[in-house]
Amino acid sequence: MERMRSIAWLQGSLAAITAAVVGVIANLSLWFSLHVLFHKVVQADIGIGSIWWPDRTSLDVKALAIGIAAATILFGFKWGIIRTLAICAVFGLALSSL
Repeated sequence: MERMRSIAWLQGSLAAITAAVVGVIANLSLWFSLHVLFHKVVQADIGIGSIWWPDRTSLDVKALAIGIAAATILFGFKWGIIRTLAICAVFGLALSSL
């Protein structure tokens, strides 16, 4: 890989591949976020493309609470991902039993 990075004509291709991978990850994270946080998501056509649009009244408050807790644990307390997943799993089980 290091040898490939030193070849000048491959640097542009590697940068394009990296940008494409980042775009796919961003698209998937947005899609999963919308479908986890909202019970009803519709696809709206806008000209030549379409966009996923959530119904605000179908917000899953429990999923939002778990997401906020996970973000607080990861970025606020700077704990690891395994501990965060375990805490959020217990939190999710507790919320689902209510």
